[in-house]
Amino acid sequence: MNQEKITDTLGYLLHRATRGLTNRLHRNFAAAGYPITVDQWRIFSLLWENDGLCQRHMAEAIDKDKASLARTLDIMEKQSYLIRIPDQKDRRQKLVYLTKQGKQLQEKLLPIVEETLEETRGELSEAEVDTLKSLLCQIIRNLKG
Repeated sequence: MNQEKITDTLGYLLHRATRGLTNRLHRNFAAAGYPITVDQWRIFSLLWENDGLCQRHMAEAIDKDKASLARTLDIMEKQSYLIRIPDQKDRRQKLVYLTKQGKQLQEKLLPIVEETLEETRGELSEAEVDTLKSLLCQIIRNLKG
């Protein structure tokens, strides 16, 4: 039986692609003068779509453990990007809202993300990107079971 080289395995390639995209996005944010982490970006994008989520739903949506999410939210709150308010229906939970400053970052960060995704796609055709997305979704479904 011939063993596949580690650098040729699906897991290794997925990791490298994810790491490369994360590093490029972080570098592009920094080059534009925004010291935003990719985890913070994921929180921003989630709240831009649906402001006022509870932390539990946020953790599930971005696939982060609650403690890690709480640490990132602490940092973002200190940076005045968001606030946490007790839920009127369940005081044990806090709802997360973007501040005006956090909302205003959307128009500044989205072009950077779009540029980074263009760099990521390179010369891949739209059909190739669609196929890749479909295959990645299948892998994610395979691993959830």
